[in-house]
Amino acid sequence: MKFRAVPALVAALAGGMGLAQAGPQPALHYAATSQVGDANAAQAWRITEIPTLGGAMATATGINDGGAVVGWSQKAGAGPRGPIHPYLYQRGRLTDLGTLNGGPDSNFNAYAAGINAGGTVVGNSNSGSTRTQAFVYSNGTMTAIGSTIESQANAISNNGYIAGSGFVPSDNPGQHAFVYRNGSLTDIGTLGGPTSIAYAVNDSGMAAGASDFDASSISHAFLYRDGAMIDLNPFEGRYSAAIGMNNLGQVVGYGASASGTYHAFLYADSRAIDLHNALGAMPNAQSLAQAINDAGEIVGVTFADGGSWSAFLYCQGNVTRLEALPAVKRAGWTQLNPVAINKNGDIAGTGTIRGNSRPFLLSRNGGR
Repeated sequence: MKFRAVPALVAALAGGMGLAQAGPQPALHYAATSQVGDANAAQAWRITEIPTLGGAMATATGINDGGAVVGWSQKAGAGPRGPIHPYLYQRGRLTDLGTLNGGPDSNFNAYAAGINAGGTVVGNSNSGSTRTQAFVYSNGTMTAIGSTIESQANAISNNGYIAGSGFVPSDNPGQHAFVYRNGSLTDIGTLGGPTSIAYAVNDSGMAAGASDFDASSISHAFLYRDGAMIDLNPFEGRYSAAIGMNNLGQVVGYGASASGTYHAFLYADSRAIDLHNALGAMPNAQSLAQAINDAGEIVGVTFADGGSWSAFLYCQGNVTRLEALPAVKRAGWTQLNPVAINKNGDIAGTGTIRGNSRPFLLSRNGGR
């Protein structure tokens, strides 16, 4: 199965089919064409560099509605393989969340993946063996989720639904997507193949991700709702993955187009929309949508081999190039990779500044 870690999938792709148009218009009336430019440039934005835990590498993975950002960072004095710890950045303060079976001084690796409005963080951690286990971090305590099987947690909703995946002993070597809440873990199965993974979840307990469609190991984006996994199949049987979703059940992700390049898509009201052209991406470029908030604002990237990288904020036919925002240009940031957006339109991600890769918080002054 061709699963890729998020947000690392963008770096992996950078190194290296038309969708059904029938059906009703989505509730937010996303346009088939777009106005590409600096749509929000007149609005005041600010960008904040998030420090590392002392090491050379760090990335952001999630943001909550209060503007708190989570991610992972290499520790000071660490070699090229770690240790790596999850962090919480809130109100200018960076906190090392530690690991399972070890606090901030642990030499184990751990990664934060998401945070909800209450400040609860989820992710995965090594715990003294090669096994990786999903965790939930709340009120200063990190707790393993579920059993001792290898697992990972990728997202948490504001009311405590957690989405991720774990290996199933009876389906070795496959892993299955799960939804977890209040001590109860639900295996949500697959689309027919051995493996699935959930990347996103909302307040209704709906989940989205990718699953093997059959024994061919080609995965399709899925939406899980009302106890059933739905094959979104946005690219007519080719590879796809759902990466983000909102509380309206709208899903964003990417998949392989007929030309072989990856295209961003939006799924809303039982209809998939290829966003590639609306984003102003060149035919030979790649585009990925990575997160969507309840206002329908989508963030992601477009890029082509050999250069032309652009981070975008897209909503209702309008595209904002994030690198073109005055605050971003003045600070010297390039190659922004936005991976999360909250209800206020604040964006978290990773970019390049002074030649280094660093997490950032990009926020609107005074909100939307």
